[in-house]
Amino acid sequence: MRWLRKNFWGMAILAAVTIVTVLVVRHYRQSGRMTILEAQAMDMSRMKPPVGVAPVAVETVEPQDFTASVTYTGTISPYSDQDIFPRVEGLLRGLTAYNGDRVRQGQLLATVYAPEVGAEAQAARYAGKAAQADVAMARAEIARSKAAVLAAVASRVRTESESASAEAEAEAAKEAIASAEQELVAARAESEYWRAEIRRMSSLLSTGAVSQEGYDREKAQAATADAIVAQKEANLRQSKSSASAAEKRAAAARAGVQAATEEIAAAQSDLQHAKKGLVFKRAASDQASSQAAAAAAVSSYRELRAPFAGVVTRRYVHPGTLVGPDKAVLNIAQMDRVRVQANVAEDDVGKVRLGAAVVVVSASGIRREGRVTSISPAADPASRTAVAEAVIHNEDGKFTLGAYVRVHISVEKLDNIIAVPSQAVIVRDGRSYIWIVRSGEDSGGGVVYTCPMHPEVRESKPGECPKCGMTLIPSRRERGKKGTAHLAEVKVGPSGGDRTAILSGLSRGDRVIYAGFENLNEGDPVQPVPWGEAGPKTLPLPPPTPAGGKMSHTMRM
Repeated sequence: MRWLRKNFWGMAILAAVTIVTVLVVRHYRQSGRMTILEAQAMDMSRMKPPVGVAPVAVETVEPQDFTASVTYTGTISPYSDQDIFPRVEGLLRGLTAYNGDRVRQGQLLATVYAPEVGAEAQAARYAGKAAQADVAMARAEIARSKAAVLAAVASRVRTESESASAEAEAEAAKEAIASAEQELVAARAESEYWRAEIRRMSSLLSTGAVSQEGYDREKAQAATADAIVAQKEANLRQSKSSASAAEKRAAAARAGVQAATEEIAAAQSDLQHAKKGLVFKRAASDQASSQAAAAAAVSSYRELRAPFAGVVTRRYVHPGTLVGPDKAVLNIAQMDRVRVQANVAEDDVGKVRLGAAVVVVSASGIRREGRVTSISPAADPASRTAVAEAVIHNEDGKFTLGAYVRVHISVEKLDNIIAVPSQAVIVRDGRSYIWIVRSGEDSGGGVVYTCPMHPEVRESKPGECPKCGMTLIPSRRERGKKGTAHLAEVKVGPSGGDRTAILSGLSRGDRVIYAGFENLNEGDPVQPVPWGEAGPKTLPLPPPTPAGGKMSHTMRM
């Protein structure tokens, strides 16, 4: 009593919680749904498959296009790989790449400390710049020589014009002299006439035959004629003086033309000399540029760059090591594409063609497609195999170097032929057989699912029973009727990986058993059921109970 009084309120609270829980469960439990205890109390012995009905996996076959293939083990190799060698000798610096690092094409990987190489490159650059300056000076000299030639030509044109003008003036002066001489001769003749007339008039004046006035007129005429003679003599002297001056100018002009011609010849000679100098200086500049380029190339050898995008697979040396052209620093493999090489048996080599489709599957199930790119023309005499190679994409890097893969190579294409899962073919005494289902309906196509314990529950998709929580299974109508097993002899054709072509022995619509046939005998009743990797997902329905009820058991694999 003492204990009861001490724990009265705890016991009261526990009883109240129990009563509330029972009321809540009764209020919210769906009608007909079993409790956990009810479900555990079920007679699970009734959940066994019916005796003599074997669950099997079935596939209904139809003619279709089929590609036969051969399968071999292959090895992943890089599309290309290259050891990176320094081309100059020196101390290795700045090497930060490690195995597994991805590098870009042209990425700087390391440098080689070789100061003498840099000095030679700098000296070659300076020599190249000096040679280029000499070429520029030679071109300027050519430009000056051309200008001098043009100036000399212009001078000769000008002097030739002046010479022509002076010659014309000299000719005009000669003509003026001739005219003045003729005029002087006429004037002198006129003067002689009047002098004779004066002498005659003077004698007549002394005899009084003429008047003094008449004599004076004649004398005036004679004086005029003498004045004209003096004028003509002056004109003649002036013409001769002008002709002499014109002749001098013409001679000077001719000398100027000659000098201009000689100046042109000298300028042209200078121009030719300048052009030859340019040729030599340009050749020297080209040589210096080539030497500078060669020195720059040698200087660039101090930088080790990635020849292509890839992955560093090996690192041979460490920074600070003395390296040279005979010591590799890194190995880089191109991995965005890889080569898959398989040793194909000599019986299959003749079937493999360049360009044939290839499916490569890694150990983890990654698939890649490609084409046969090469077939070795020589077989290995020891293994009697030849190497077939395919190139596949590997941008994600999931195929690693040296990994083993399965290589499915397409060798033949068959049209409108029946193909079955390869596991369905049974070989006995050199003959091939396949189990098929007769007089039954396939389990495929079921769309109504029901509960083994509550057949009134009907759903359009798999799930759990809302009353007892058991997994829903296809109803008897959708699961189809039972059939019997029959072993049919077939003629097997080429294989295509997990499927095999059947040349004869099967017809369109035959239901081939590809799993669950291990213990079958001819005529055994079988029931097609859904199949998983570990076996049947459900067992066949049991026969109806006397009350018309139905039971089934779902096997959760």
